[in-house]
Amino acid sequence: MPMVECINANGYLPDDGHDSNCGRPPWSSCRKQGPARRVFVDRTIETGSYIDGKKQGHWSRKTEQGLDVRDENYVDGILEGRFLAFHPNQAPSITGQYSKCEKAGFWIIYHPNAQPKSRGEYLCGKEHGQWTIWHSNSQIHHDVKVGEWNTFSEDGTLLKVDTFQSFESKCPAVIDVPAL
Repeated sequence: MPMVECINANGYLPDDGHDSNCGRPPWSSCRKQGPARRVFVDRTIETGSYIDGKKQGHWSRKTEQGLDVRDENYVDGILEGRFLAFHPNQAPSITGQYSKCEKAGFWIIYHPNAQPKSRGEYLCGKEHGQWTIWHSNSQIHHDVKVGEWNTFSEDGTLLKVDTFQSFESKCPAVIDVPAL
């Protein structure tokens, strides 16, 4: 099967500005069937596959310098499964998963020094339940849950207490708790 190469005369892939295509139109200037790659001048910056014009399976994106930006998975053009994004220093910036183009299950966001920045659960694309937020020195900043919300200084001193309200949902959770 031939490679789908979406490149214009200047060496750029026509891009509508929407990377995940969550219900939005995909690239309109390419024949989308089979293996695909996005090229910037002479460097491949995105790879994946199309089936019937929709992103399918694993997609990987890199900077113009060849550094990892993100890895994601698609089913029939919809984000589904594991998602991983990287900081410019190549440390992970976000890990999580999608279910039908919505954030689902446990997600972790990292500081550039690879220390956790926040960790919590998404249910039907919305933050749900307990979330913990850290300063870059690993001290807890917020410990968020239904009810009390505690805010701490970088040295661990309790600064204030607020109330956090979660939402009720009938969306089934996809829970896969990652280890820190």
